[in-house]
Amino acid sequence: MSVHFEIQPLDRSLGYMFIYKFNGTPHLNSSKINIDGWSLFCPLNLTKDGIYKYFIDNRKISHHKFIVFGLRELNSTEIDDFYQNTLISSSPPIIDEPLNFTSDYRLLIYTSGCYYLDEYNNWQSDGLWVGALTDYYKTQCFSTHLTTFASSFQVLSFSIHKNEFTYSLNDKFDLKRHLTQFNQLELFTRHKFFSHEEYIFKQIDQLWV
Repeated sequence: MSVHFEIQPLDRSLGYMFIYKFNGTPHLNSSKINIDGWSLFCPLNLTKDGIYKYFIDNRKISHHKFIVFGLRELNSTEIDDFYQNTLISSSPPIIDEPLNFTSDYRLLIYTSGCYYLDEYNNWQSDGLWVGALTDYYKTQCFSTHLTTFASSFQVLSFSIHKNEFTYSLNDKFDLKRHLTQFNQLELFTRHKFFSHEEYIFKQIDQLWV
């Protein structure tokens, strides 16, 4: 299965730094870098609907059990350096000081897969992969062999594991109130009320081919 992230900022002038790690916690700071992928989202990357999209195809996800991803806002200097000045970098920007989310955003995560029936009438996925044009309404499938195939779609449940990360919270706010398990994937995420040392981390369980 592929996994798809859609982030819709309520303030379209904001950009984000996105990192992820399979089967573990991503780290990106001056003392430790341990990630499997990253991307910068800038207002120039927004779709006409005001959405940032990120896609990981099934060939990269194969045999992984889960993925943990982190998200933080870009500051104005980062947006200027990496986009307005068209600076090309092969490494992600690193900031160690605590950062705040200044505005809310909506988040949607879903998976999609391509399958075919083998001669024993069992669903298989070898030789098939999901294309980047897949969205909430359709799945793009590629195949290395001639066969009739079908697709699947699922909106995932994910959870925030508060015991794995260090957060800097204002005393008047309850940790359990803000860091809780989400049962719906399409959600209105509020991060205005607390600061954190690196990223907001979320874990998606049960990834498989």
